[in-house]
Amino acid sequence: MIRRPPRSTLFPYTTLFRSLRSKSNWSKSVYSYMKAALLCTCDDLTEEERQEMIELMEKVPSLKQRLVGKSIPPEKFASMKSEKFLAQNNWLFLPAYEMLYVLNYFLFVKGNISILDAVLVKVNRALDELNEESHRDSPYYMDNYCLGIFLKGVCLSYMGSPLSAEELFIEVYENQKSLKGDQYIVSCALLELGLICIQTTNYEQAVQYLNLAKKHAMFYAEFRIHLALQDIESKLSQ
Repeated sequence: MIRRPPRSTLFPYTTLFRSLRSKSNWSKSVYSYMKAALLCTCDDLTEEERQEMIELMEKVPSLKQRLVGKSIPPEKFASMKSEKFLAQNNWLFLPAYEMLYVLNYFLFVKGNISILDAVLVKVNRALDELNEESHRDSPYYMDNYCLGIFLKGVCLSYMGSPLSAEELFIEVYENQKSLKGDQYIVSCALLELGLICIQTTNYEQAVQYLNLAKKHAMFYAEFRIHLALQDIESKLSQ
């Protein structure tokens, strides 16, 4: 069984998202998902809290808004994940860290070894427990596994170990055909590979990775891919 933190450590954040969901007009769908995802990481939920988590996830798709006839991109992600939660018998793998990456939080802690190492320890532990027989039988096993090694790669890369991270990102890319629904992870892995190549001034390879990343890119990756390609153009023109 994958161990999770006590709900008391997440209480300030679940309270925040409850407040945002009731008072903010931006996206009740995303705020509902974020609160439910945090609750999903806890092992000691009361029956009332567990029921609230399930009800929030069930409501996420119906709370989506449409602007000029189109859904808000973050809401597509929240809806996709809520459906996966229900398909996996009310469970998600590392949803909080996944959301932190989507929100670009990892960029703000890049180089902060103490924070990233603490995350890495938890990701490694979750991956070990994911490999238990009960999880390996799931049709979503490869999606969850690739998410785990991707987050591990992000930690290693941002801690200054790009070569170790590169192997993990390549493994995600090589397993793309085995993914059931989380193909966006492939785009993120290719983006991170491109960024590593930029750091090592291997611009030709970086462009190849970034152009491949465009094929699977979702809203949070598209802008970063565009910026990375602009960065390469700027460096080559100097």
